Amino acid sequence: MAEHLKRYQLKLTTKGPVFIGDGKSLGKKEYFKKGKIVYVPDLQTMYHGLQKLRLDKKYESFLLDSAYGRMGLEQWMYQNHIDLMKNREWISYTLDAGDNFETHKTQRMEILTFIKDPYGCPYIPGSSLKGALRTALLSYELCREGERYAREKSELIHEARTSREKRKFYLKKQAEDLETKVFNRLDRLKKESEKRNAVNDVMSCLRISDSRPLSTKDLILCQKLDMFTTGKYNPINVMRECIRPEVKIEFEMTIDDRFPYTVEDILEAVKNFVIRYYNSYSIPFLKQNPELEKPRINYIWLGGGAGFVSKTVIYPMLHKKEENDKQLARKDSVDTIANILTKTVNNPEHDHEGDRSRGVSPHTLKITKCQGKMYEFGKCALKII
Repeated sequence: MAEHLKRYQLKLTTKGPVFIGDGKSLGKKEYFKKGKIVYVPDLQTMYHGLQKLRLDKKYESFLLDSAYGRMGLEQWMYQNHIDLMKNREWISYTLDAGDNFETHKTQRMEILTFIKDPYGCPYIPGSSLKGALRTALLSYELCREGERYAREKSELIHEARTSREKRKFYLKKQAEDLETKVFNRLDRLKKESEKRNAVNDVMSCLRISDSRPLSTKDLILCQKLDMFTTGKYNPINVMRECIRPEVKIEFEMTIDDRFPYTVEDILEAVKNFVIRYYNSYSIPFLKQNPELEKPRINYIWLGGGAGFVSKTVIYPMLHKKEENDKQLARKDSVDTIANILTKTVNNPEHDHEGDRSRGVSPHTLKITKCQGKMYEFGKCALKII
């Protein structure tokens, strides 16, 4: 079997902060901020230390008693004359809070934590990277062999444009039909009823390892900002542990001989996706904020905050090679996507209906401020060796 496998090194360089959460968070009573550094204690070690200081009962009251109100761990320690710097064994790791946050605001914010291995080292799951490549390859097929999938595309677009129904699984069936037609080509299971089974998916022939472990020193705290086409942005009361920009991350990629794409195809698919992501969506934002880096042809987007456009193939799917009136094509795309978001986002304050008059949908780009610069979330440069 080994002779049928080809192995490659896959390298990412973060070009913006990358957030992949573990589903957990740190509340204001679970971290300590001093200056621009956030200290994350090992709660078990800290509790044992507080027991030695005979402060464990007070600490339990602090955690459970609502009378402490908005008091954070930092104020509680100060109130009880505890110097964390003299108890460094309590500290699990530290985070650079950057220049984004005032102290009182930071203490009220919840911190969404990055996924880590059993040794406490952050890493990027191979499934996150494979998902981004799957989206790029799906976009590539739709643009290269669009006629082959005309019926599935037509059904999805028709449903997106005409359905008035709001539901949790809106467009799910149409999207699955399209992906089944594109990827489920292995015929390991012959029956038509078994076509949807993942065993038939050509992407099962592509395996990507989890990344090599990173260090907590590679993490930085970033606040989510929604940027509008006017160049203004709205800060969201959420902080995330992110891999900082310009960190190099390594994976192992294995392809067996049943995989219908070459490495060159993968890179071409990434290029194809970037061109449509940039041309169809990013330009209005980049014009208003030249500080943001223009996407290059080897860029992909990973993790939380990367946004609707980089996670779906709606824009590439609506692209038509024969379309001469680009302005009309863009309006058609905006109308369709505004309709999708209106039906799937429950908060009316987001006002996706208004995207039609704005000329872009979604009408915000997810960015953050990090080390004095503005970045898009999740942007990475890809290299395959």
